[in-house]
Amino acid sequence: MFCLVDPGDAFLVPSSYYPGFVRDLRWRTGLEIVPVNCKSSNNFRIIRAALEEAYEKAQRSNIKVKGVIIANPSNPLGTILDRETMRSLVRFINEKNIHFVCDEIYAATVFSSPRFISVAEIIQDMDCNRVLIHIVYSLSKDMGFPGFRVGIVYSFNDVVVNCAWKMSSFGLVSSQTQYLLTSMLSDKEFVRNFLRESSKREKWNCGVIINEVKLNVSPGSSFQCSEPGWFRVCFANIDDETVEVALDRIRAFVLQGKEEDQAPGKPKRWQKKNLHPSFSSSRL
Repeated sequence: MFCLVDPGDAFLVPSSYYPGFVRDLRWRTGLEIVPVNCKSSNNFRIIRAALEEAYEKAQRSNIKVKGVIIANPSNPLGTILDRETMRSLVRFINEKNIHFVCDEIYAATVFSSPRFISVAEIIQDMDCNRVLIHIVYSLSKDMGFPGFRVGIVYSFNDVVVNCAWKMSSFGLVSSQTQYLLTSMLSDKEFVRNFLRESSKREKWNCGVIINEVKLNVSPGSSFQCSEPGWFRVCFANIDDETVEVALDRIRAFVLQGKEEDQAPGKPKRWQKKNLHPSFSSSRL
């Protein structure tokens, strides 16, 4: 963002959005975030009217909008932007002459249709100013390497690339890490098998919530969701038994006040003691 904004400038961010954007985008740059309110009635699609409303709101407040940033696939929604929505976003930023930053960190973590489409593919058949398009990626999600701190910036703008190149000297990737990753990513068969197995395991898992049943929940408000009643659950590092316990707890919570098929006096599974998340992986 240092390459794109001055302190006080703003980016439009469709909600619900990754709460880390507040830290990552604002703290050091002085960037303002202007939420684009998306609605559950259309599955939180990013529509042109919502973009225009957020843009005009910023204009009325004398805030200079320098761009739009999205996460695709979405964090926290898990949705994938379809081709027409992506084209609409590109048309919008092109008409406003503002930047478009696409965070594609979950690009390979997709389980069903629609398939993920990178903005780099979308603009191939569009008449637009490509120097406004920037893609960011990391190995921390798809490959499960958050501790390696390896990020990627792909831009069609030489000025942005040169600026990012110079700034990267303050956070260089070690030679040892580069050597390891070069060897690993060069093994196409390994990468293909790894992503396939990772996708299978993540698709099998599922998560649940609610404070009353002692399950960890992130309220939608922490993601700037404009509607009440939404929440997010993370379930990446729990074993099979804990997933089943979580399901039992949410099921019992939903069925409160209804007759349940359970022997009198028999404790519910989620009432048993000494159950806790496990960080060991399971082989399916």
